Amino acid sequence: MEYRYAVERGKPVIGFLHDNPKSIPASATEQEDKRRRKLEAFRAFVQTRLVKYWSSPADLGAKVSRSITQLFRQHPAVGWVRADKIPAQYAPETVLKLHERVKELEELLKTYERKGVEILQQLSFGKDKVALNFVCNRKREAESNGRKGWETMPPMRGDFDIAWDDIFSFLAPSLMTWATNYEIERRLKILAKSRGIKSIGKIARNERVDSFHLTVDSINKVLIQLASLQLIEISSQGGHWQLSDHGRWYLAESLAIKKPHKVRKTKQT
Repeated sequence: MEYRYAVERGKPVIGFLHDNPKSIPASATEQEDKRRRKLEAFRAFVQTRLVKYWSSPADLGAKVSRSITQLFRQHPAVGWVRADKIPAQYAPETVLKLHERVKELEELLKTYERKGVEILQQLSFGKDKVALNFVCNRKREAESNGRKGWETMPPMRGDFDIAWDDIFSFLAPSLMTWATNYEIERRLKILAKSRGIKSIGKIARNERVDSFHLTVDSINKVLIQLASLQLIEISSQGGHWQLSDHGRWYLAESLAIKKPHKVRKTKQT
């Protein structure tokens, strides 16, 4: 078929696969076992090369558009057609005008890209730190009618400083696939507890604190910043987040374990 032929000919290829095939209605999938096995084998074959995963028609359209544009830039190629078969719209004069228009649009695109880079450079990221606010429950040991128990006290509020890279590395594993707002909040609760306990310091022996969670403003601050840095993206339906392509690259570039550098031994004369 066309995909395998393109691979054999050394042509650049991109696969676009549904990120959750099991969610596709049975009526829209192969019914025969033989055809289903062939489809699964082809999907596995496509995954051995460059592939993008999509979750909705809008998501697919956006990724196809961006990917094809990148493919044209990374693998420029020249086609051919017989001179007597060239349609009128491809006459030399028209082609020249289109070529000039393409140049104008490319320059405009470069301008927008430069502005985008300038904006990103102004944002806090990496080792820069941000203050996040948290709230936790506080209880005090008390005695009533000869029985010991715990008396609920007013909630305790506090804040802690943390680097954006630490926030990103903590959330990234949960964002390898689509994660709901609830799942992100649950992860941030764990972060709030581990950092909040340290910021509180010592508490009285007859008191205890629990149920740490970040404030809504702090959760929104985290999501907005990571999205502005293009490290995460929201689904077209909203309510679900995952790492963007840039986020996956940044995760591998800054946090993945790399091979140790070998030191070459020099011969002494």
